[in-house]
Amino acid sequence: MGDYGFNRGILALAVVALLITPAVVAETPQVVSVNSTVADTSWSPAQQSSDVYSELGYAEASKDWSLDTQTVAQSDQNYWLAEAPGSEDIAQVAEADSGSGLGIDVSLDWVSKYMFRGFDVLDDGGAYQPSVEFSLWDSGISVGWWASYSSHDRGQTLFYNEFELSEAEKGGELVGDRISRRDLDEHDYYAYYSCSPVDGLDMELGWIYYDFIHLDSEWDYHEAYGVFTLSSLPLSPYFGAYYGFPKHDSVGGEGWNTTLGVSHSADLCQSFCGESVTLDLAADVWYNGGQYNVDTGWSHATFGGALSVPLSEKLTFSPGLYYQLSMEDDINDEDEWWTVLSLQYSW
Repeated sequence: MGDYGFNRGILALAVVALLITPAVVAETPQVVSVNSTVADTSWSPAQQSSDVYSELGYAEASKDWSLDTQTVAQSDQNYWLAEAPGSEDIAQVAEADSGSGLGIDVSLDWVSKYMFRGFDVLDDGGAYQPSVEFSLWDSGISVGWWASYSSHDRGQTLFYNEFELSEAEKGGELVGDRISRRDLDEHDYYAYYSCSPVDGLDMELGWIYYDFIHLDSEWDYHEAYGVFTLSSLPLSPYFGAYYGFPKHDSVGGEGWNTTLGVSHSADLCQSFCGESVTLDLAADVWYNGGQYNVDTGWSHATFGGALSVPLSEKLTFSPGLYYQLSMEDDINDEDEWWTVLSLQYSW
């Protein structure tokens, strides 16, 4: 990586360290769920509970219920049902409005560059990236499909799969498979389990299968990952570890990637539909342990943010802007800026 990459790695770590300083108090600690397929920038805001007692109509001074028979209230999308004092059956029902059934999230994203683990996959090319995710009731298990399709100049050659010296010339001649932007169209299938084993610690364990639909199956790739978030601390620091290996051993690229990051979410104002507009900020730094046949070392750091603008109770528009500080030339010899436009509908 050299002195240049090392110095930039120290700079990135210093920036992340400043962000994690306890003097910066997060207004709304964020539970980060990292979907590694989406440009490693899938930071979603956590929702903060409202005052349960005030919404129930509980009188602090009199210690009495405001309704004689039962009080029904909603707080943080949960319902509590309580019968009048003295009743033999005092029921308290905690049923999430959407969590009690099958949850469905449908997203349509456009990115100006497809950035993945530091790589500029389509060489400054944009991509459409739709996805569908199903949350399986209250089990903590989710499954989904994510895709990426080059949005322009789909026939442009990115590289050749093989290189041979020409006998007729002293120079080189490119032979073998020509890989274009279209050839890197991608379908990913994933599943993960999320839970909070102890207060203040959120955990996500998952598996991803990467399928390049226009190429031979030898290009396909498996990856297991785990992300651990200290959600009760300011800036919700998190650690992620990813271990991947190709479908066919001969391709190579088996190895680790790890990341350290922080995030912060703040309510800005109310949208026209009455829901809160939030600003989600995040920063992380990555260490590549040899995955994708590259040199080990600090590969890159990412900084960015997105607005979440509710268009209705279930429809959200999120524009985002991100910057990558590249530190390992084997992965990327340029720093990168890119934008994300996301439209999400949730049931």
